[in-house]
Amino acid sequence: MSMDGAARSYPRILHLVGGEYVDGPSGGRPVLNPATGAELGLIPRIDEALLDEVARRAFEGFRRWRRTPAYGRAEILKKAAGLMRERVEALAWTITVEQGKPLREARGEVFGTAAIFEWLAEESCRIADEILASRIPGMQQVIHHDPIGPVLAIAPWNMPAMMAGRKIAHALSCGCPVIVKPASQTPGIVMELARILLEAGLPADAIHVVHGDPDAIARFLIAAPQIRKVSFTGSTEVGRTLGALCGHHVKRFTAELGGHAPVVICPDVDVDEVARTLVAGKFFNAGQSCMAPTRFLAHRSVAGAFTEAFAAHAAAIRVGNGLDEQNGMGAMINMRAVSTMGEFVAEARDRGARLAAGGGRPADEGAFFEPTVLADVPLAARVMNDEPYGPIAAITPYDEREEAVRISNGLPYGLCAYVFGRDPSCTQAIAAELEAGLVGINTLNVGGPMVPFGGVKDSGLGREGSRHGLHEHLVTKTVTRM
Repeated sequence: MSMDGAARSYPRILHLVGGEYVDGPSGGRPVLNPATGAELGLIPRIDEALLDEVARRAFEGFRRWRRTPAYGRAEILKKAAGLMRERVEALAWTITVEQGKPLREARGEVFGTAAIFEWLAEESCRIADEILASRIPGMQQVIHHDPIGPVLAIAPWNMPAMMAGRKIAHALSCGCPVIVKPASQTPGIVMELARILLEAGLPADAIHVVHGDPDAIARFLIAAPQIRKVSFTGSTEVGRTLGALCGHHVKRFTAELGGHAPVVICPDVDVDEVARTLVAGKFFNAGQSCMAPTRFLAHRSVAGAFTEAFAAHAAAIRVGNGLDEQNGMGAMINMRAVSTMGEFVAEARDRGARLAAGGGRPADEGAFFEPTVLADVPLAARVMNDEPYGPIAAITPYDEREEAVRISNGLPYGLCAYVFGRDPSCTQAIAAELEAGLVGINTLNVGGPMVPFGGVKDSGLGREGSRHGLHEHLVTKTVTRM
Protein backbone atom coordinates (compact mmCIF):
# COMPACT_ATOMS: atom_id res chain seq x y z
CA MET A 1 0.00 0.00 0.00
CA SER A 2 1.27 3.48 -0.88
CA MET A 3 -0.37 6.63 0.44
CA ASP A 4 2.65 8.94 0.24
CA GLY A 5 0.79 12.15 -0.54
CA ALA A 6 2.44 13.95 2.35
CA ALA A 7 5.87 13.18 0.90
CA ARG A 8 5.21 15.00 -2.37
CA SER A 9 3.99 18.44 -3.31
CA TYR A 10 1.59 19.50 -6.03
CA PRO A 11 3.11 22.00 -8.49
CA ARG A 12 2.06 25.61 -8.33
CA ILE A 13 -0.11 26.41 -11.35
CA LEU A 14 1.24 29.36 -13.35
CA HIS A 15 1.24 30.46 -16.96
CA LEU A 16 4.43 29.57 -18.81
CA VAL A 17 5.33 32.25 -21.34
CA GLY A 18 8.69 32.28 -23.06
CA GLY A 19 10.35 30.28 -20.31
CA GLU A 20 8.99 32.53 -17.53
CA TYR A 21 6.35 31.49 -14.99
CA VAL A 22 3.69 34.18 -14.76
CA ASP A 23 0.84 34.53 -12.29
CA GLY A 24 -2.52 35.91 -13.31
CA PRO A 25 -5.29 37.97 -11.74
CA SER A 26 -6.72 36.53 -8.54
CA GLY A 27 -9.97 34.63 -8.43
CA GLY A 28 -9.09 31.51 -10.36
CA ARG A 29 -10.89 28.23 -9.78
CA PRO A 30 -9.44 25.58 -7.45
CA VAL A 31 -7.95 22.26 -8.55
CA LEU A 32 -9.46 19.50 -6.40
CA ASN A 33 -8.37 15.97 -5.56
CA PRO A 34 -11.43 13.97 -6.71
CA ALA A 35 -10.75 11.20 -4.20
CA THR A 36 -10.76 13.48 -1.15
CA GLY A 37 -12.17 16.83 -2.24
CA ALA A 38 -9.01 18.52 -0.94
CA GLU A 39 -7.85 21.66 -2.71
CA LEU A 40 -4.53 21.13 -4.52
CA GLY A 41 -4.00 24.58 -5.97
CA LEU A 42 -5.55 27.51 -7.82
CA ILE A 43 -5.70 28.09 -11.56
CA PRO A 44 -4.69 31.64 -12.50
CA ARG A 45 -6.87 33.65 -14.80
CA ILE A 46 -5.51 35.15 -17.99
CA ASP A 47 -6.20 38.36 -19.89
CA GLU A 48 -5.97 39.24 -23.57
CA ALA A 49 -2.73 41.17 -23.12
CA LEU A 50 -0.94 38.04 -21.90
CA LEU A 51 -2.55 35.89 -24.60
CA ASP A 52 -1.35 38.37 -27.20
CA GLU A 53 2.17 38.07 -25.79
CA VAL A 54 1.93 34.27 -25.89
CA ALA A 55 0.94 34.32 -29.57
CA ARG A 56 3.74 36.77 -30.38
CA ARG A 57 6.37 34.77 -28.48
CA ALA A 58 5.22 31.53 -30.11
CA PHE A 59 5.63 33.04 -33.57
CA GLU A 60 9.06 34.39 -32.69
CA GLY A 61 9.94 30.91 -31.48
CA PHE A 62 8.69 29.46 -34.76
CA ARG A 63 11.31 31.41 -36.72
CA ARG A 64 14.05 29.78 -34.66
CA TRP A 65 12.65 26.31 -33.87
CA ARG A 66 11.78 25.49 -37.48
CA ARG A 67 15.45 26.00 -38.40
CA THR A 68 16.63 23.49 -35.81
CA PRO A 69 17.53 20.31 -37.72
CA ALA A 70 15.14 17.40 -37.25
CA TYR A 71 17.82 15.36 -35.51
CA GLY A 72 18.44 18.20 -33.07
CA ARG A 73 14.74 18.45 -32.25
CA ALA A 74 14.57 14.68 -31.85
CA GLU A 75 17.45 14.62 -29.37
CA ILE A 76 15.67 17.09 -27.10
CA LEU A 77 12.43 15.11 -27.19
CA LYS A 78 14.23 11.84 -26.49
CA LYS A 79 16.08 13.41 -23.57
CA ALA A 80 12.73 14.59 -22.20
CA ALA A 81 11.39 11.03 -22.52
CA GLY A 82 14.30 9.77 -20.45
CA LEU A 83 13.59 12.34 -17.75
CA MET A 84 9.93 11.24 -17.65
CA ARG A 85 11.00 7.67 -16.99
CA GLU A 86 13.43 8.76 -14.28
CA ARG A 87 10.68 10.74 -12.54
CA VAL A 88 7.85 8.33 -13.11
CA GLU A 89 6.86 8.09 -9.43
CA ALA A 90 6.56 11.84 -8.94
CA LEU A 91 4.72 12.32 -12.23
CA ALA A 92 2.35 9.43 -11.52
CA TRP A 93 1.58 10.88 -8.10
CA THR A 94 0.63 14.21 -9.69
CA ILE A 95 -1.68 12.48 -12.17
CA THR A 96 -3.37 10.43 -9.46
CA VAL A 97 -4.06 13.26 -7.03
CA GLU A 98 -5.54 15.55 -9.68
CA GLN A 99 -7.27 13.01 -11.93
CA GLY A 100 -8.11 10.12 -9.59
CA LYS A 101 -6.79 7.04 -11.43
CA PRO A 102 -4.76 4.38 -9.57
CA LEU A 103 -0.99 4.86 -9.40
CA ARG A 104 -0.51 1.73 -11.50
CA GLU A 105 -2.44 3.30 -14.36
CA ALA A 106 -0.73 6.66 -13.86
CA ARG A 107 2.71 5.05 -14.14
CA GLY A 108 1.63 3.36 -17.34
CA GLU A 109 0.48 6.71 -18.69
CA VAL A 110 3.86 8.29 -17.97
CA PHE A 111 5.70 5.45 -19.71
CA GLY A 112 3.26 5.66 -22.62
CA THR A 113 3.87 9.40 -22.93
CA ALA A 114 7.63 8.85 -22.99
CA ALA A 115 7.20 6.26 -25.73
CA ILE A 116 5.19 8.74 -27.82
CA PHE A 117 7.92 11.36 -27.49
CA GLU A 118 10.59 8.89 -28.60
CA TRP A 119 8.67 7.39 -31.50
CA LEU A 120 7.48 10.68 -32.99
CA ALA A 121 10.92 12.23 -32.53
CA GLU A 122 12.51 9.43 -34.52
CA GLU A 123 9.77 9.27 -37.16
CA SER A 124 10.01 13.02 -37.79
CA CYS A 125 13.62 12.49 -38.87
CA ARG A 126 12.31 10.39 -41.75
CA ILE A 127 10.23 13.17 -43.29
CA ALA A 128 11.96 13.77 -46.60
CA ASP A 129 11.62 16.04 -49.60
CA GLU A 130 10.25 14.51 -52.79
CA ILE A 131 11.74 15.04 -56.25
CA LEU A 132 9.21 14.96 -59.09
CA ALA A 133 9.98 13.52 -62.49
CA SER A 134 10.85 16.36 -64.82
CA ARG A 135 8.21 17.18 -67.44
CA ILE A 136 10.32 19.86 -69.16
CA PRO A 137 14.03 19.42 -69.97
CA GLY A 138 16.13 21.27 -67.41
CA MET A 139 13.26 21.70 -64.93
CA GLN A 140 13.55 20.46 -61.33
CA GLN A 141 10.56 20.26 -58.99
CA VAL A 142 10.91 19.44 -55.32
CA ILE A 143 8.10 18.97 -52.80
CA HIS A 144 9.09 20.24 -49.36
CA HIS A 145 7.23 19.42 -46.14
CA ASP A 146 7.45 22.54 -43.99
CA PRO A 147 6.20 23.02 -40.40
CA ILE A 148 2.81 24.68 -40.43
CA GLY A 149 3.52 27.12 -37.58
CA PRO A 150 2.51 27.67 -33.95
CA VAL A 151 -0.03 25.14 -32.69
CA LEU A 152 -2.72 25.62 -30.07
CA ALA A 153 -3.14 22.28 -28.24
CA ILE A 154 -6.25 21.92 -26.09
CA ALA A 155 -5.88 18.83 -23.91
CA PRO A 156 -8.42 16.75 -21.94
CA TRP A 157 -8.38 15.60 -18.32
CA ASN A 158 -8.89 11.85 -18.72
CA MET A 159 -5.34 11.04 -19.88
CA PRO A 160 -3.75 14.35 -18.99
CA ALA A 161 -0.11 13.42 -19.58
CA MET A 162 -0.54 11.24 -22.65
CA MET A 163 -3.05 13.41 -24.51
CA ALA A 164 -1.21 16.67 -23.86
CA GLY A 165 2.12 14.93 -24.44
CA ARG A 166 1.00 13.52 -27.77
CA LYS A 167 0.00 16.98 -29.00
CA ILE A 168 3.22 18.52 -27.73
CA ALA A 169 5.40 15.83 -29.31
CA HIS A 170 3.67 16.10 -32.70
CA ALA A 171 4.12 19.85 -32.86
CA LEU A 172 7.67 20.07 -31.55
CA SER A 173 9.04 17.18 -33.60
CA CYS A 174 7.81 18.87 -36.78
CA GLY A 175 9.34 22.25 -35.91
CA CYS A 176 6.17 23.90 -34.61
CA PRO A 177 6.08 25.75 -31.27
CA VAL A 178 3.11 24.75 -29.13
CA ILE A 179 0.76 26.61 -26.81
CA VAL A 180 -0.87 24.12 -24.43
CA LYS A 181 -4.21 24.74 -22.73
CA PRO A 182 -4.55 21.94 -20.15
CA ALA A 183 -7.89 20.86 -18.76
CA SER A 184 -8.74 22.91 -15.68
CA GLN A 185 -9.06 19.70 -13.64
CA THR A 186 -5.54 18.46 -14.48
CA PRO A 187 -3.09 21.32 -15.05
CA GLY A 188 -0.32 20.05 -12.79
CA ILE A 189 1.00 17.24 -14.95
CA VAL A 190 1.20 19.54 -17.99
CA MET A 191 3.26 22.02 -15.96
CA GLU A 192 5.62 19.16 -15.09
CA LEU A 193 5.93 18.04 -18.72
CA ALA A 194 6.75 21.57 -19.84
CA ARG A 195 9.36 21.89 -17.08
CA ILE A 196 10.98 18.63 -18.22
CA LEU A 197 11.13 19.82 -21.83
CA LEU A 198 12.84 23.06 -20.85
CA GLU A 199 15.30 21.10 -18.73
CA ALA A 200 15.97 18.83 -21.73
CA GLY A 201 17.09 21.85 -23.73
CA LEU A 202 13.93 23.00 -25.51
CA PRO A 203 14.15 26.71 -26.42
CA ALA A 204 11.96 28.81 -24.14
CA ASP A 205 9.80 30.17 -26.99
CA ALA A 206 8.93 26.69 -28.28
CA ILE A 207 6.46 25.80 -25.51
CA HIS A 208 3.92 27.89 -23.62
CA VAL A 209 1.22 26.87 -21.14
CA VAL A 210 -1.89 28.94 -20.45
CA HIS A 211 -4.76 28.48 -18.02
CA GLY A 212 -8.19 30.02 -17.54
CA ASP A 213 -11.50 30.26 -19.36
CA PRO A 214 -11.17 27.74 -22.22
CA ASP A 215 -13.74 29.46 -24.44
CA ALA A 216 -12.09 32.88 -24.14
CA ILE A 217 -8.61 31.44 -24.68
CA ALA A 218 -9.67 29.43 -27.72
CA ARG A 219 -11.54 32.30 -29.35
CA PHE A 220 -8.65 34.72 -28.90
CA LEU A 221 -5.86 32.39 -30.03
CA ILE A 222 -7.74 30.88 -32.96
CA ALA A 223 -8.33 34.40 -34.25
CA ALA A 224 -4.68 35.37 -33.68
CA PRO A 225 -2.84 35.47 -37.04
CA GLN A 226 0.26 33.82 -35.51
CA ILE A 227 -1.59 30.58 -34.74
CA ARG A 228 -1.69 28.22 -37.72
CA LYS A 229 -3.24 25.02 -36.34
CA VAL A 230 -5.49 23.81 -33.52
CA SER A 231 -5.41 20.33 -32.00
CA PHE A 232 -8.32 19.47 -29.70
CA THR A 233 -9.40 16.42 -27.74
CA GLY A 234 -12.75 16.60 -25.99
CA SER A 235 -16.48 16.49 -26.51
CA THR A 236 -18.17 16.54 -29.90
CA GLU A 237 -20.19 19.60 -28.89
CA VAL A 238 -17.09 21.68 -28.11
CA GLY A 239 -15.33 20.25 -31.16
CA ARG A 240 -18.08 21.59 -33.42
CA THR A 241 -17.68 25.07 -31.93
CA LEU A 242 -13.91 25.07 -32.31
CA GLY A 243 -14.15 23.61 -35.80
CA ALA A 244 -16.46 26.44 -36.85
CA LEU A 245 -14.01 29.01 -35.46
CA CYS A 246 -11.12 27.36 -37.28
CA GLY A 247 -13.13 27.30 -40.48
CA HIS A 248 -13.94 30.99 -40.16
CA HIS A 249 -10.26 31.88 -39.67
CA VAL A 250 -9.03 29.20 -42.13
CA LYS A 251 -6.94 27.35 -39.55
CA ARG A 252 -6.10 23.67 -39.78
CA PHE A 253 -8.05 21.66 -37.20
CA THR A 254 -7.45 18.20 -35.76
CA ALA A 255 -10.17 16.91 -33.45
CA GLU A 256 -10.44 13.70 -31.45
CA LEU A 257 -13.99 13.81 -30.14
CA GLY A 258 -16.52 11.58 -28.41
CA GLY A 259 -16.95 7.85 -28.77
CA HIS A 260 -19.42 5.14 -27.77
CA ALA A 261 -17.52 1.99 -28.65
CA PRO A 262 -19.54 -1.13 -29.45
CA VAL A 263 -18.27 -4.67 -28.78
CA VAL A 264 -19.73 -7.51 -30.84
CA ILE A 265 -19.41 -10.81 -28.97
CA CYS A 266 -19.79 -13.80 -31.27
CA PRO A 267 -21.43 -17.07 -30.17
CA ASP A 268 -18.16 -19.08 -30.21
CA VAL A 269 -16.20 -17.07 -27.61
CA ASP A 270 -14.65 -18.37 -24.41
CA VAL A 271 -17.10 -16.45 -22.24
CA ASP A 272 -15.01 -16.11 -19.09
CA GLU A 273 -11.81 -15.19 -20.91
CA VAL A 274 -13.53 -12.52 -22.99
CA ALA A 275 -15.43 -11.18 -19.98
CA ARG A 276 -12.19 -10.84 -18.03
CA THR A 277 -10.52 -8.95 -20.89
CA LEU A 278 -13.46 -6.64 -21.42
CA VAL A 279 -13.88 -5.84 -17.73
CA ALA A 280 -10.25 -4.77 -17.53
CA GLY A 281 -10.73 -2.50 -20.54
CA LYS A 282 -14.10 -1.13 -19.55
CA PHE A 283 -13.17 -0.06 -16.01
CA PHE A 284 -9.66 1.18 -16.79
CA ASN A 285 -9.51 4.86 -15.80
CA ALA A 286 -12.98 4.40 -14.26
CA GLY A 287 -14.40 4.09 -17.77
CA GLN A 288 -13.39 7.67 -18.56
CA SER A 289 -11.96 6.99 -21.98
CA CYS A 290 -13.26 7.66 -25.46
CA MET A 291 -11.82 4.25 -26.43
CA ALA A 292 -13.57 2.35 -23.66
CA PRO A 293 -15.89 -0.49 -24.71
CA THR A 294 -19.37 0.58 -23.63
CA ARG A 295 -22.12 -1.09 -25.69
CA PHE A 296 -21.70 -4.86 -25.35
CA LEU A 297 -23.67 -6.71 -28.02
CA ALA A 298 -23.64 -10.37 -27.01
CA HIS A 299 -25.10 -13.12 -29.18
CA ARG A 300 -28.25 -14.38 -27.50
CA SER A 301 -26.81 -17.89 -27.13
CA VAL A 302 -24.06 -16.61 -24.81
CA ALA A 303 -25.58 -13.38 -23.49
CA GLY A 304 -26.68 -14.86 -20.16
CA ALA A 305 -23.36 -16.55 -19.40
CA PHE A 306 -21.38 -13.54 -20.58
CA THR A 307 -23.40 -11.17 -18.40
CA GLU A 308 -22.93 -13.39 -15.35
CA ALA A 309 -19.16 -13.66 -15.87
CA PHE A 310 -18.77 -9.97 -16.68
CA ALA A 311 -20.74 -8.91 -13.60
CA ALA A 312 -18.74 -11.22 -11.34
CA HIS A 313 -15.40 -9.81 -12.54
CA ALA A 314 -16.69 -6.24 -12.28
CA ALA A 315 -17.96 -6.75 -8.75
CA ALA A 316 -14.52 -8.00 -7.68
CA ILE A 317 -12.84 -4.67 -8.47
CA ARG A 318 -11.87 -2.77 -5.35
CA VAL A 319 -12.70 0.93 -5.60
CA GLY A 320 -10.94 3.67 -3.65
CA ASN A 321 -8.24 6.31 -3.50
CA GLY A 322 -5.79 5.79 -6.37
CA LEU A 323 -2.83 6.33 -4.02
CA ASP A 324 -3.68 3.02 -2.33
CA GLU A 325 -1.97 0.35 -4.42
CA GLN A 326 -4.61 -2.21 -3.37
CA ASN A 327 -7.39 -0.39 -5.20
CA GLY A 328 -8.22 -1.47 -8.74
CA MET A 329 -10.31 1.55 -9.75
CA GLY A 330 -9.97 5.13 -8.57
CA ALA A 331 -12.20 8.17 -8.42
CA MET A 332 -14.12 9.79 -11.24
CA ILE A 333 -13.10 13.30 -12.16
CA ASN A 334 -15.68 15.07 -9.95
CA MET A 335 -18.97 14.71 -8.13
CA ARG A 336 -20.94 15.96 -11.12
CA ALA A 337 -19.72 12.93 -13.08
CA VAL A 338 -20.83 10.66 -10.22
CA SER A 339 -24.32 12.17 -10.30
CA THR A 340 -24.49 11.66 -14.05
CA MET A 341 -23.71 7.95 -13.61
CA GLY A 342 -26.61 7.63 -11.22
CA GLU A 343 -28.90 9.27 -13.77
CA PHE A 344 -27.81 6.86 -16.51
CA VAL A 345 -28.49 3.85 -14.28
CA ALA A 346 -31.89 5.07 -13.08
CA GLU A 347 -33.08 5.86 -16.61
CA ALA A 348 -31.98 2.48 -17.96
CA ARG A 349 -33.69 0.61 -15.13
CA ASP A 350 -36.86 2.61 -15.69
CA ARG A 351 -36.82 1.34 -19.28
CA GLY A 352 -36.48 -2.27 -18.16
CA ALA A 353 -32.73 -2.87 -17.90
CA ARG A 354 -31.56 -5.21 -15.14
CA LEU A 355 -28.86 -4.15 -12.70
CA ALA A 356 -26.32 -7.01 -12.67
CA ALA A 357 -23.57 -5.31 -10.64
CA GLY A 358 -22.83 -2.02 -8.90
CA GLY A 359 -25.10 0.90 -9.54
CA GLY A 360 -24.21 3.22 -6.67
CA ARG A 361 -21.52 4.94 -4.66
CA PRO A 362 -19.24 2.69 -2.57
CA ALA A 363 -18.34 5.47 -0.13
CA ASP A 364 -19.87 8.59 1.34
CA GLU A 365 -16.88 10.76 0.46
CA GLY A 366 -14.99 11.23 -2.78
CA ALA A 367 -16.06 11.05 -6.42
CA PHE A 368 -16.42 7.28 -6.51
CA PHE A 369 -18.93 5.12 -8.38
CA GLU A 370 -19.09 1.34 -8.43
CA PRO A 371 -18.22 -0.68 -11.53
CA THR A 372 -21.72 -1.06 -12.90
CA VAL A 373 -23.21 -3.63 -15.26
CA LEU A 374 -26.62 -3.21 -16.86
CA ALA A 375 -28.13 -6.24 -18.60
CA ASP A 376 -30.85 -6.55 -21.23
CA VAL A 377 -30.62 -2.84 -21.95
CA PRO A 378 -33.16 -1.63 -24.50
CA LEU A 379 -31.73 0.26 -27.46
CA ALA A 380 -33.82 3.31 -26.56
CA ALA A 381 -32.08 3.70 -23.18
CA ARG A 382 -29.94 6.79 -22.81
CA VAL A 383 -26.83 4.74 -22.01
CA MET A 384 -27.11 3.06 -25.42
CA ASN A 385 -27.17 6.42 -27.21
CA ASP A 386 -25.21 8.95 -25.15
CA GLU A 387 -21.64 8.22 -24.12
CA PRO A 388 -21.73 7.67 -20.32
CA TYR A 389 -17.99 8.33 -19.97
CA GLY A 390 -17.79 6.38 -16.77
CA PRO A 391 -17.83 2.90 -15.20
CA ILE A 392 -21.09 1.67 -16.75
CA ALA A 393 -21.26 -1.33 -19.10
CA ALA A 394 -24.49 -1.83 -21.06
CA ILE A 395 -25.15 -5.37 -22.31
CA THR A 396 -27.86 -6.26 -24.79
CA PRO A 397 -28.42 -9.45 -26.83
CA TYR A 398 -28.55 -9.78 -30.62
CA ASP A 399 -29.63 -12.63 -32.87
CA GLU A 400 -28.06 -12.10 -36.29
CA ARG A 401 -24.70 -10.72 -37.38
CA GLU A 402 -26.38 -8.06 -39.50
CA GLU A 403 -28.33 -6.87 -36.45
CA ALA A 404 -25.12 -6.46 -34.43
CA VAL A 405 -23.50 -4.45 -37.21
CA ARG A 406 -26.58 -2.27 -37.61
CA ILE A 407 -26.69 -1.48 -33.88
CA SER A 408 -22.96 -0.84 -33.79
CA ASN A 409 -23.13 1.65 -36.64
CA GLY A 410 -26.41 3.18 -35.53
CA LEU A 411 -24.90 6.10 -33.63
CA PRO A 412 -23.15 9.18 -35.05
CA TYR A 413 -19.90 8.16 -33.30
CA GLY A 414 -17.12 6.14 -34.86
CA LEU A 415 -13.88 6.20 -32.89
CA CYS A 416 -13.33 2.60 -31.74
CA ALA A 417 -15.20 -0.67 -32.22
CA TYR A 418 -14.37 -4.23 -31.21
CA VAL A 419 -15.34 -7.77 -32.12
CA PHE A 420 -14.54 -10.98 -30.25
CA GLY A 421 -14.89 -14.48 -31.66
CA ARG A 422 -12.92 -17.58 -32.67
CA ASP A 423 -14.00 -17.87 -36.31
CA PRO A 424 -11.78 -15.45 -38.28
CA SER A 425 -14.12 -15.40 -41.26
CA CYS A 426 -16.90 -14.16 -38.96
CA THR A 427 -14.85 -11.60 -37.00
CA GLN A 428 -13.20 -10.18 -40.10
CA ALA A 429 -16.53 -9.89 -41.90
CA ILE A 430 -17.96 -7.93 -38.97
CA ALA A 431 -14.84 -5.76 -38.63
CA ALA A 432 -15.04 -4.84 -42.31
CA GLU A 433 -18.53 -3.44 -41.76
CA LEU A 434 -17.84 -1.47 -38.57
CA GLU A 435 -17.72 2.31 -39.02
CA ALA A 436 -14.81 3.36 -36.84
CA GLY A 437 -11.33 4.78 -37.08
CA LEU A 438 -9.90 1.93 -35.02
CA VAL A 439 -11.21 -1.65 -34.89
CA GLY A 440 -9.92 -4.40 -32.62
CA ILE A 441 -10.43 -8.10 -33.32
CA ASN A 442 -10.01 -10.11 -30.11
CA THR A 443 -8.12 -7.22 -28.52
CA LEU A 444 -8.73 -3.81 -27.01
CA ASN A 445 -5.13 -2.76 -27.63
CA VAL A 446 -5.67 -0.74 -30.80
CA GLY A 447 -3.49 2.32 -30.04
CA GLY A 448 0.19 3.13 -29.85
CA PRO A 449 2.50 5.87 -31.18
CA MET A 450 2.72 4.17 -34.57
CA VAL A 451 -1.06 4.04 -35.05
CA PRO A 452 -3.01 6.84 -36.79
CA PHE A 453 -5.47 7.63 -34.00
CA GLY A 454 -8.80 9.27 -34.76
CA GLY A 455 -12.40 8.64 -35.66
CA VAL A 456 -15.05 9.03 -38.32
CA LYS A 457 -18.44 10.74 -38.30
CA ASP A 458 -18.93 12.80 -35.10
CA SER A 459 -15.84 11.28 -33.49
CA GLY A 460 -13.44 13.65 -35.12
CA LEU A 461 -11.28 14.97 -37.94
CA GLY A 462 -7.70 14.12 -38.81
CA ARG A 463 -5.31 11.80 -37.03
CA GLU A 464 -2.76 11.86 -34.24
CA GLY A 465 0.11 9.37 -34.05
CA SER A 466 2.15 7.79 -36.83
CA ARG A 467 3.48 9.62 -39.87
CA HIS A 468 -0.13 10.57 -40.66
CA GLY A 469 -0.32 12.58 -37.46
CA LEU A 470 2.98 14.28 -38.20
CA HIS A 471 1.77 15.37 -41.63
CA GLU A 472 -1.17 17.11 -39.95
CA HIS A 473 1.50 19.59 -38.72
CA LEU A 474 3.18 20.10 -42.10
CA VAL A 475 2.37 21.99 -45.27
CA THR A 476 3.53 20.98 -48.73
CA LYS A 477 5.44 23.50 -50.77
CA THR A 478 6.55 22.75 -54.32
CA VAL A 479 9.63 24.58 -55.56
CA THR A 480 10.12 24.61 -59.34
CA ARG A 481 13.49 25.59 -60.75
CA MET A 482 14.80 25.88 -64.29
